[in-house]
Amino acid sequence: MRTSGVTRGEIPASTLIAACLPADPDARAQTHLDCFSSELDGTLSLETYVQAFYTSWLFRAERFVLNRLKLPSTDDDLQNLLYGDRRSFAAWTIEQRTDTELLMCDVARKTKSWFMVEPVADSSTARTVVYFGTVVVATPHRQTGKPDLGAVFRVFMPAHLLYGRSLLVTACSRLRKLSGQGG
Repeated sequence: MRTSGVTRGEIPASTLIAACLPADPDARAQTHLDCFSSELDGTLSLETYVQAFYTSWLFRAERFVLNRLKLPSTDDDLQNLLYGDRRSFAAWTIEQRTDTELLMCDVARKTKSWFMVEPVADSSTARTVVYFGTVVVATPHRQTGKPDLGAVFRVFMPAHLLYGRSLLVTACSRLRKLSGQGG
């Protein structure tokens, strides 16, 4: 399963993450959305992609911390989220889901994680684009009441973007390994 690399790009229109942009211009200007994607050989289901994401070595490190914070995130929990009747996994709950998209919201309702798979229509061989994005929701500023992301998030924005890209890179590597094509 070859990958063409991970890129940061525009939010695809008419997706669950695109719907997270508020109508209010002030809130819209202060809401952060990002989107990373990679094109992979083969046909991938949403479940296969999300499972590879949450079982990649990088996310397993995050799961270790989450488990210590009493936010369980076992492989069985993940399986039940993807194939069973479970609606939560560690710090996230399913907000919306389709056959090709999953939008999860954290327990504080401050951030969201988004996953999408999209078959490449004009390819002579089976290929799938996998997407990963995050939403950081603006909250009212204590003094002005206007929507604000906060200074802490702005300071950590470069690290946040690097981590998001790295999560997708390691998920793609995991997908290659699971398909027997190295990784």
